[in-house]
Amino acid sequence: LKENSHVFIKKNKKNKDYLVSVVIGKKHFNDWKRYCLESWKKYAKKNNLGILIIKKDLIEKKSDYWKTPTWQRLLVAEYIRVSSLSVKNICVLDSDIFINELAPNIFKFSNLNKISVVNFYKNLPYRKNDYTLRERIVYLRRLFLDKSYPLRSSITASPKEIFKNYKLSKNLNNYFCAGVMVYNSNKFSKFFKDSYIKYCDKKYKKIFKGVEVPINFEIMKDNKSFWLDYKFQTNWLFELADKYSFVYREKKNYKMLVKYCAEEIILNSYFLHFPGTLKDAGKAWQIKNFFKDKK
Repeated sequence: LKENSHVFIKKNKKNKDYLVSVVIGKKHFNDWKRYCLESWKKYAKKNNLGILIIKKDLIEKKSDYWKTPTWQRLLVAEYIRVSSLSVKNICVLDSDIFINELAPNIFKFSNLNKISVVNFYKNLPYRKNDYTLRERIVYLRRLFLDKSYPLRSSITASPKEIFKNYKLSKNLNNYFCAGVMVYNSNKFSKFFKDSYIKYCDKKYKKIFKGVEVPINFEIMKDNKSFWLDYKFQTNWLFELADKYSFVYREKKNYKMLVKYCAEEIILNSYFLHFPGTLKDAGKAWQIKNFFKDKK
């Protein structure tokens, strides 16, 4: 692993619990700093947490073991270990996450003998059932964003269908979004490192482009998962589909509506995640002065 790839935004010398994110690249880092950092700092201060950011690749790009930053989150714990950083428990977050500063301490709700994650398929707090909600996202995207958007893809597949498609276990019937994972850094550093190395093999590189399916499989096959309250990773797309679909229709006041909807959602959530790359999520989180608005 490369050295000096991190920066401490806020150090925590007492209980050594840290919010961590892999934010590689100047633009990526500046966007996170501009739109999300304010909420992370307030939450960290309230709950006595540190903030650690991985700013540079942990693996040389020329290496056969290099994978994209979304994969490199699996190397965070190993990097902490080999760098002898004074960090114990970590909450590894995607960078496109808003945090409600009044939210409770996520570490107190986690099982640190396991890997705490948020279920994105079962018992979601919405009026529509899980499958219908996903169908609605597809419908809205196809109607307003991209007429070629597929009617059937992983977004509408059940966990069983996803794992079956990749010729993995047929018995797993849960699925989480890897945007929030909480665990003891020392206890699970080898597990995550071994998982990363496993999927660097050529036979897996062709099959798995993203980290989501493999890490779901690796964590759940040996019952390493602990399920957190959905509020710790409220999904922006689910919220839009269930409550705020009118946003898709608006063009002139689109940014204003996104801001108002985000305000409503974050007031009733702990962490708000904007997963996805299309217009409805890819840049929706880039709301100017969102956490500086005292009102």
